[in-house]
Amino acid sequence: ANLFLGSAAETMQQDDVGDYAMPKLSLQEQMYDGTMQPEGSRLFAKIGYAPIRSYLENENLDDVEAARIVLGNYARSSLDIMVGATTKERRHNASTDTDIGRTLLFFAHAVYLPSAALCLAAALDCYNGMDLILDTNTKEAEGYCIDIDKENVSLLCRPKI
Repeated sequence: ANLFLGSAAETMQQDDVGDYAMPKLSLQEQMYDGTMQPEGSRLFAKIGYAPIRSYLENENLDDVEAARIVLGNYARSSLDIMVGATTKERRHNASTDTDIGRTLLFFAHAVYLPSAALCLAAALDCYNGMDLILDTNTKEAEGYCIDIDKENVSLLCRPKI
């Protein structure tokens, strides 16, 4: 899992050479390590790529409890890592008047990503779109946009070719 910190506006600005500035990459290896849990692997082998609601609301109550623990722990630790990384970046850039740190792009596994998005949306009171996160079978190169100003969540779909 990776975090890109930077401003969407800043990433669209050209530098003196005419190249576009890239967001700052913050590798957070412990986010990937958090997905490597025996119970998580067992659940994924059984359920596979599916909306997280399939993990949290299925007929096997033992699987439901295991999913709540595994995905909940991952979501909480991801949120802690995101807060830490963004706080550190904000302190580092406190002396500038730029928009740095207002955009956070978080990349993770298709099943773990929605659990982190759900936790982040709830923490930011962005409840409009929670069902979207719960019910979407997140595909490769897809994600969620959590808009704090509009207090909603939308799906970032990969382009259809």
